Amino acid sequence: MGKRLEQALAEADEIEAAEADQTDRPIPPHVKVSRPGRARSKVLQVRLNPEEFEAIEQIAKRRGLPSSTVAREQLLKLIAESEFEPSDLAGMASQLEAVTLRVTQRLRSMEPTAPVGRE
Repeated sequence: MGKRLEQALAEADEIEAAEADQTDRPIPPHVKVSRPGRARSKVLQVRLNPEEFEAIEQIAKRRGLPSSTVAREQLLKLIAESEFEPSDLAGMASQLEAVTLRVTQRLRSMEPTAPVGRE
């Protein structure tokens, strides 16, 4: 066999072993698995160096989640952030100002009054 073919077969074996490792892990009881209509049917393969992979594994372990879930969360967060329109910021600032005003008014209405005759 040629060297490139041997490398390709070795890489295929590594990928298969990694996939088997992911599927054999028990899902923690607090994780809700849902696949309605199998809406997520696309698979994205991402190459990471060992340190990056270990970092994701550690985060996932601390949170009691599969590493793929942690990675998916971050990718979806990136998508959501990229869909943010700067023009939305003015509207949010206006809403925040209105809420702040209502909270301030509410707090002022709750302030105790000073007792009469005491200084």
